[in-house]
Amino acid sequence: MNQLIHNLQDFTFFKNRVQRDGISNENFPQEFFPLVALYTRDCCYNLTQCYTDYHRLFIYGRYREENCELMLRINPESPVGLVIARVRFINQRKGNLTKLIELLEEIRQINSLGEIIIESVTSPEMRNWVNKHGWVEIKELPSCFLSPEGMERYQYAVDITRKKFQSKRKH
Repeated sequence: MNQLIHNLQDFTFFKNRVQRDGISNENFPQEFFPLVALYTRDCCYNLTQCYTDYHRLFIYGRYREENCELMLRINPESPVGLVIARVRFINQRKGNLTKLIELLEEIRQINSLGEIIIESVTSPEMRNWVNKHGWVEIKELPSCFLSPEGMERYQYAVDITRKKFQSKRKH
């Protein structure tokens, strides 16, 4: 059993229910604190919400009239381990998305998770970022992107999963 699954079971913040009691060392895995810190700095320490709901982490902040947000899905048993479903920073073009990806890659490696994918790349700025960093669009999932290194591992994991699924169906 990998460490994240263990953490998801032991840390009450990631239970399969809405958890809005605030985070602490007792209820939140240590490797996720830097994500919260990144968003806290982005909104000048005006974080408005940080909670989970069925293995999804939500972080919201506000500064002046601007909002920042993260919705991160955590899929410990999937070839896609971390899905950035929504991402927005107040301070754009400051390296925040690059830092977020670095933090998620560290979480992915620590916990032996599947790949990181950015879902719903719809804005021109996001499309420029994925293109600049060489991320690859997944054919089966339009507007979803994987890092160049992750594409090969992801395709291998999907192929293995398909073979297992097909062999189960044939019996």
